[in-house]
Amino acid sequence: KTANLDPAVAGRVLTYALTVENNGPNPTAGARVVDVLPAGTTYQNGDGGCVEAPLGIVTCNAGALAVHQARVIPITVLVAADLVYNAGAPTTITNRATVENLAGPDTDGGNNSVSQTTRVVAVADLAIVSFAPFNAPSEILVNQDVSITMRKVVTNLGPSAPMDVKLIRTASAPSDSTVTPTLATENVAGLRMNELRVVDEVVLYRPL
Repeated sequence: KTANLDPAVAGRVLTYALTVENNGPNPTAGARVVDVLPAGTTYQNGDGGCVEAPLGIVTCNAGALAVHQARVIPITVLVAADLVYNAGAPTTITNRATVENLAGPDTDGGNNSVSQTTRVVAVADLAIVSFAPFNAPSEILVNQDVSITMRKVVTNLGPSAPMDVKLIRTASAPSDSTVTPTLATENVAGLRMNELRVVDEVVLYRPL
């Protein structure tokens, strides 16, 4: 068994490839694979002989196999968008599969099961939708501090969500004025998919 991605990404699909081979000494009229999906994934599709029942367990019919014949069965799952966020860090998922011969006994049952572990990370397209003064003062007096609220709207375009976000802002002023602070950071916790989160910060501006 292999996975097409390692690491996989929370919020995106992951495809496992299960290779079933008949090591002999006789052909089999029917082989069946039972695949136990990892927690935090949802079955999307497999080949024509795969059915999910009960939830989280996919059974696939590999059909007849001649001696030394192999068949690859793809199984695609969707990794939950919040898997890494809920775990608090990149995490590992494990997929387990077992094959059985429906036509009779297996001469070597010791190689009928396999596990595949895959690391899962969070990836997101974070965006600043807008950034502008909010309720800016109508006038500014020389040598007097004025508070200006700068409003940002941020969003998470996925695929992983929620995401904890850090905003870093720098500010500068012309030579005939000052602005403080010149550097500020702010944490935005749990930014959900397509959420529009308003973040306000205040700077002090003084014309000289």
